Amino acid sequence: MYTVYALLDPRDDSIRYIGLTATDVHRRLQRHLKETDINPAKIAWIRELRELNLTPIPWELEHIEEQKQAVFKEKFWINFCLFGGEPLLNITDTENKPTMKRGNAGRVRTDEEVNAMLDEYERTGKRPAGWTRQALWAIKKSRGVR
Repeated sequence: MYTVYALLDPRDDSIRYIGLTATDVHRRLQRHLKETDINPAKIAWIRELRELNLTPIPWELEHIEEQKQAVFKEKFWINFCLFGGEPLLNITDTENKPTMKRGNAGRVRTDEEVNAMLDEYERTGKRPAGWTRQALWAIKKSRGVR
């Protein structure tokens, strides 16, 4: 069994990280608290919280049986949160491919770039690589499109 989880900032309940684990989320949180070189932005955020005697809040989003489906769902949640405006600290998705809002070098695309890609999708009906149907639905909904 796999769990897609979020780490929330206890100061404002914003979602700062989406992850996938085959272990208990609290055990996985303990590993996040000990990491020192995987994701510098996430480490700095955790360090800042710890200096305030705070800890990220783990939140289980989904439980999935199959690994392939779990990886897909993790990507979905990363993309959904990015387009929902959450200040995620994820560097990239689990297969090291760009998410919808991140380019190949991990650069966050501008809203204009994302809107141009979405407009192209709506015009041609062809999804940009890496864009899931659920994430497109979330984008359309946020833009007030059908």
